[in-house]
This record gives sequence, C-alpha cells and structure tokens, in this order.
Amino acid sequence: MVQIDLFTLSRMWHEEADKLLNYSQICSLLSTIGKVKIVGSYDYNLMLGPDIDIYVFVPSDIAKTAALDALNKLIKQNYWNGYLYYDFVKHSSKNHPGFPKSYYVGVKCDFSSNRWKVDIWFGQEETLRVNKSWIKDNLNDENKKLILELKAARNDGEIITDSHDIYLAVLNNNVNNIEEFKNWAKNKS
Repeated sequence: MVQIDLFTLSRMWHEEADKLLNYSQICSLLSTIGKVKIVGSYDYNLMLGPDIDIYVFVPSDIAKTAALDALNKLIKQNYWNGYLYYDFVKHSSKNHPGFPKSYYVGVKCDFSSNRWKVDIWFGQEETLRVNKSWIKDNLNDENKKLILELKAARNDGEIITDSHDIYLAVLNNNVNNIEEFKNWAKNKS
C-alpha cells in the first residue's frame, strides 16, 4: 500500500472541498444573505476530512433571521440531505468554548464517496473572527506538519480532541508531538 504524506492528503481534501463548494453553489446562495468567508482548516490548508466551515457576516440584529432564511433556502435548494440549526447566542455551549456566539446552520451531503458536513455561522464580523486570526498568523510548515499529525491521530482514534484544542496546544502551548499533546490535554483546565 502506498503511503501518502499528510500535506498531499490535506491538499486532496482541499481539492474535494473546492469541487463540493463549486458543485453545490453554497457560497453563491449564502452571499445573497451576507458577506461569505470560508474559514477553519480549509482556510489554513489543514484539511484532513470532509468538513468545511463558513462564516456569513451580517449585522447582529438580523443574524437569527439571516440564519433561518439561509436554512430555508438550503432546504429548498434540494441538494443537501441533512440539516441542523442551533442558537449559540442564547444557548452558548460550555462543551465547545471555541464556538462563536452566533447562529449556526449545519448541512450534510454525500459527495465523492464521503459524507460532507458544512458548518455555517451567522453573525457580526467582530464576533465571528474573535480569537481566530492568531491561528493563521502563527502557522508555518513545521507546526502545520505537527497539526496534521495530531489531526490524523485524532481521526485514527489515538487521541480524542477537536481542532481548536490542537491549534491551541501547538501554537500557544509549545506542544511538539503526540505524547506531549496527550499530557497537555490531560492537564489543561
């Protein structure tokens, strides 16, 4: 069996994401509601799975209406086969401290032999971008490699974590390998 390096695998996931975004026209649909920005592992070029995050910037006083309008349009689009709505403004999540205080719409579909999930967040630019620019600003080839290794370990079940904690451990807490990550995760507050 041929082993693919993680950078190549990440690039392959990114290319599949591009195809899904193009085929589904989701960004065009969302741009009728607000300013659209693809973020997260797609934006960082650190994809290792079928998951895309999108911010839709709208004024806070219409964010809930915008999210519900988008959900309705996505359902009517008849492309997606799974839908989820959550109000993280009124019901913030203690289990997911990296989630922005905004309105969330999630959609799923089967594309290119994978079950894709697209997470869409609606809110003001200041709210959605809070604590996220530090990730992209601190990436380099060395820590990208480690982040991909940790994501691969997570995907293989070796560690249980989310991407936010991986970025936090590597970029803010000088974690240098999987064992250090395990110790960091066990001791974090």
